[in-house]
Amino acid sequence: MRLDGKGLGWVILRQGAGYVCLVAGVLGCILPIIPGIPLLFAGLGFLAVDSPWAARLLNWLKEKAGRQWAKYRKKSGAREEVKIPE
Repeated sequence: MRLDGKGLGWVILRQGAGYVCLVAGVLGCILPIIPGIPLLFAGLGFLAVDSPWAARLLNWLKEKAGRQWAKYRKKSGAREEVKIPE
């Protein structure tokens, strides 16, 4: 857990918001009235600042979502995006 010049209150608030978003995201995957996937990503985003496990899971999900998005674009016949070298 890093503080980076912020007080312990901010860390607790950020982690609390992360866990609340994760629980709401799981409920959203079950219930049709709550958007589950965006809440899962938001919760992992909050937790990834302080927790290495959340950062790894968030990166894995981003890569998986990127591959699925590329498959969808290829299947739909969309143009390839131009990649700008860094």
